Amino acid sequence: MSRGRPNISLQWLRLKASSISNGQGYVKNGELLWNLSIRPFPLAREYQLQIRYSSKLHFPQVYVTRPNLAELANGRYIPHVYSTQPAKLCLHSVRNNEWSSDKWISETIVPWCYLWLGYFEHWLATDNWLGGGEHPGDFDE
Repeated sequence: MSRGRPNISLQWLRLKASSISNGQGYVKNGELLWNLSIRPFPLAREYQLQIRYSSKLHFPQVYVTRPNLAELANGRYIPHVYSTQPAKLCLHSVRNNEWSSDKWISETIVPWCYLWLGYFEHWLATDNWLGGGEHPGDFDE
């Protein structure tokens, strides 16, 4: 990890150079947009994701654009999402500051996407969420 905070352009360059962040994107008006495909493990389906980040956001926002997770869930409540249309993933504990702007998206958010999608595939088959964690609504009083 570098010292200081990586700016948006450096985040883009790091995503472009990373072998697990294979995708494409751009930086425009201070916002990073990155589209990538992820297959969390060899027999899993492929997912299309979009990562959005800017200095105005507290952390990168990750959306699954394909397939439709709500359709895959077949009416079940999907754990650890902020929204379902499109699915906005809850990847880390905001309360525990697991992500901050001094971290690289390619080394934190992208690997967490692989994990989340692997847990999701398991959940689809078993109704058992193995990802642990807490969602912001879990600790509101």
